[in-house]
Amino acid sequence: MREPEGIAVVDYDGSNKRLVYSGPFQPEYISTTRDGKLLILTNFNSSSRLLPDVYSVGTR
Repeated sequence: MREPEGIAVVDYDGSNKRLVYSGPFQPEYISTTRDGKLLILTNFNSSSRLLPDVYSVGTR
């Protein structure tokens, strides 16, 4: 299985694709908040931590 390259957003018509996050994340858990932020599950320091954390990624 191929690892995801990142999280991108597009306009309603499928044009203007923009990469908004390219770090590590668990593709099974991606959600959005009411104010448009992305919620991702990731572990930025897997060498010292076993479990991932939830992070909010803001977009404009």
